[in-house]
This record gives sequence, structure tokens and C-alpha cells, in this order.
Amino acid sequence: MLSDAASAPLPRPSPPLALLVTSVGIVDVTLTAGQVALWSGTVTNEMLLPVLPRLDRAGLAAVELIDPDVFEACVTGLGEDPWERIRLAAKRLTRTPAAAWIAGRYLFGRSPMSVDVLRRGIRCLARNGISRLGCYDPLNDVAQLRGVVQEAKDARLSVCGGIVFAIGEAYDDEYFAGRARKLAALGCDAICLLDFSGILHPERARDLVPQLHLAGGGIPLELRTHCRSARAEITCFAALELGVKTLHAVSEPASGGDSLPSTDFFIEHLAREGYHSALDRHVIDAIRDYFEGVADYWQLPKAVTRLYDACVDRHQVPPGLESRFQVAFSAYGRTEFLEEVAAVRKKSGSPPMAVATAVMLCEQAERNFHAGTPGKVTGIDLAAAEATESMEDDNAELVMSDEERVTAAHFPTATLRNFRAARTKVDRSGWEVVADTPLQQLMGELNRRPWITEICVSKGSFVLKIGTGQ
Repeated sequence: MLSDAASAPLPRPSPPLALLVTSVGIVDVTLTAGQVALWSGTVTNEMLLPVLPRLDRAGLAAVELIDPDVFEACVTGLGEDPWERIRLAAKRLTRTPAAAWIAGRYLFGRSPMSVDVLRRGIRCLARNGISRLGCYDPLNDVAQLRGVVQEAKDARLSVCGGIVFAIGEAYDDEYFAGRARKLAALGCDAICLLDFSGILHPERARDLVPQLHLAGGGIPLELRTHCRSARAEITCFAALELGVKTLHAVSEPASGGDSLPSTDFFIEHLAREGYHSALDRHVIDAIRDYFEGVADYWQLPKAVTRLYDACVDRHQVPPGLESRFQVAFSAYGRTEFLEEVAAVRKKSGSPPMAVATAVMLCEQAERNFHAGTPGKVTGIDLAAAEATESMEDDNAELVMSDEERVTAAHFPTATLRNFRAARTKVDRSGWEVVADTPLQQLMGELNRRPWITEICVSKGSFVLKIGTGQ
């Protein structure tokens, strides 16, 4: 719970020497959580593939390529095969681990998959170039991750076990510490506190992180938090003081608002606070320039600074879902709808708000409004909701490879048919463009457009025109 003196600065604790962190790693999640929170998962292969060589040279601990939100966006919105994205992106990372996050036994979906689909999914990730797997259970039932961790280890993947952060009476230090102990016992290589909702405040981090460190037996700790509380960066430094070794961040153009803190911020402020990182400032600057160009060319929105909002602490809905329920926001009012979600969550036992859980609760709130019964709260039996079967058998006629079989388990037949039709029409001409340097990218883009007969390069008063007649 938040302290009554949350607005007053607390004295900086003196952590035990065993918890002191001097070298900080950064996992880049621009291509997953960052672009989902800020750009609703609309980043295509054409936008992201050229920058992978730069990300590979940036000194990052890992580059995250896929998660449940991006997997769904590829199939339902972009018409791009998520497995093809993983394969093409991973082969461009020759120095940096290619990472993926899955929702444990849910894999990339909203209901548990069969053991066979789960096994195939993890093996497909490894086969297509993933070397680091993050996994969490949407309800924090860590015991359910045993099979996932074992399968990942069998595939020689490094495993980061996740704990979904939440606020509520049940979520005391021991709740989280107990799950950290179980993740350590499962053999995880790292443990990550996942603040999907952006509700972890620095005061809470100072209490919780030492407990996680102790419970994990010294296994490296990581932190992912969003900027919705306007305290994400402060929370990250509070966590570093007490044992977190790796932060998850995004390139500056995809940071802030509902997204995560920026790598550009950390590369400057880590050094000021006496921390070392392997980040290359010049490469990080080049990555920022690239994504600024992407955002400008495709007219992607900029982040809107978020101020502290106590309502977020009540409903705890992760960013990225608001676009999915925009019709409900418009029809019933944003504040009213989110307050109904908070009431439904409480009636349902106040579960942690990972995406799979949050979607179910938001859908129930929508049904309550549609039935004219907001305030007369109907909750969800989450255990019963988990009994939903995957759609693998329904789509047997559409399945060929292991990758297609895993994809088929997540979506209705109509969605898969539309996806198959859409992916045949995708323009792949930009997928081989490399943006290791601006000149290299320019030449690649010109090769795609043989009809161009003249280019003009200008900066200030300098103008250079090059045409076929010169």
C-alpha cells in the first residue's frame, strides 16, 4: 500500500554491501512493450528490421523481439508472420541475446495451451533464434511455470522468471518473496519484477527489492516498470540501490507516457549516480535518431507526460488495453469504465493485472455496462475462465509446420484465414534494408525505388542534389 507520506522524500537507506550494484544491464523492449504501449503494436518488419544491427552494437543485455501483445498484433493487425519476424530479427543479432516473453502456460494467448503446444512453442522460439526466454504466470501461480522452465532449459535457453506486481491487501512482501523462492527453486537464471500497470512507487521498491534479493538467493534481479505513475525513473534508481541489476527500457522516441523509461535517460543518469553500463552512447544516439525518423515518417504519436493518478492504483489496467476498449471508453466514459473494472477486479478476488487477466476483467465490465448493471458488480471465476480450450483442433486443416500449429492454437479459424490472405500481400522489399549507418540505409531504400531519378540532401544552407543526369 502507498504510504501516507508518499509525497515526502524518504532518507536514502544504506544497503548491505552484498546488495550494492555497480554495473547495470539494460534489456531493450522498444520492439515489444514500448511500441505496444505507445504505438498500439503497429510497428512492422519494415520499420524494425533495419535498426537491428545498431541495437546489436549498443551494449544491451538483450533485445526483446516478441511477446504476447506483439504476437497478436502481427496476426490480427499487420498480416505478418510472427515467427518470420523472430527469425529475421534474431539473425541480425550476432552479439546480443534475442529475447522473448511468454505468459507461461498461456504462451502468447489468453487461455492455457496444451502441453504439446507449449512444448512446440518453446522449441520453435529456440529454433528461430531466441536464446533468452522470459516467462510469467498471469495469476502469479509460479508452480505452473515448472514445465515451461524445464522445457526452456532442455532447449538451452536462458530463463528469466517473472512476478507480476500488484497492489492490494494480499500483496505484501511475503507474497512476492515466496514466489521469488519458487522461481529460484525452478532453476531460473534471473527474476524480473513485472510492473505492467506502472504502479510500483519508489517507497514500495525500497521495501520489496531487498526481500526479493534475499528470497532469490542472489539470483540476478530485473525490473520492468511503466511511466504512468510519473515515478518510473525514480523507482528504477531506488531498486538499483537495493539489488536490482538489470532494467528494461526503450529508445527515447518510444518512451514516456504509458510506455517505459528511456535508455537515453539511463545512459546519462547511471553515470552520474556512479553506476557503470556497457551501453555505447553514440550507438544509442543513432538508435534514437532512427526511431525519430520512423515516428515522423509513419506519423506515430509522441508520448504524453503522465502525472500521478490514484485511479491507476485502483484499476491497475496495463497500458495497451485502452486502445482495445476505446469503443467502451467512448460509450461509457473513460473514468466510469475504469472504475467499473476496478470493482470487477475486487469482486473477482483482486488478481494481478497481467494482460490475459486484465482483458477478461475489462470484457466483464463492458458486459456489465451493456446489460445496464454497472455498479451491480459481476465478477469472474478466473479458475473457470482458465478452463477454456485452445483452438488447435478447430484449425487442423490450416496447419502445416510446428510454427503454424502453435499459431493455430491461439486464434479462431476466421482470424487465421484472414491472416493467411493478408501475409501474401505484405511488401517485403524493405525487409533486407540495413540501417547500420544512415548512408547504408539510404542506399538500401534507393535500391528499393528504381524509379527515383534525383535525390536532394540538405542541412542548413548546404544543399546537395544528385540526379541521373549529373
